[in-house]
Amino acid sequence: MSLDTKAKGWITMLSIKACRHSLGKYAKDLDDSEVEAIRDLMYQLAFVMVEDYQNKCSKVVPITAERNTNEK
Repeated sequence: MSLDTKAKGWITMLSIKACRHSLGKYAKDLDDSEVEAIRDLMYQLAFVMVEDYQNKCSKVVPITAERNTNEK
């Protein structure tokens, strides 16, 4: 998925079932509307992080950043 899908008017989103799976044990007490709200917030956060990273914001660390193996 390219980063410009938002401009094209569509977004590929996780299904409710996939979102429940990613939430793990926390999802068992939530109904579908609550899981959907959490999924929407996850995507909003992801878009903000991508936009900030594209704008070279120095305070945002990409999700795929590797840990420094020299840290103790």
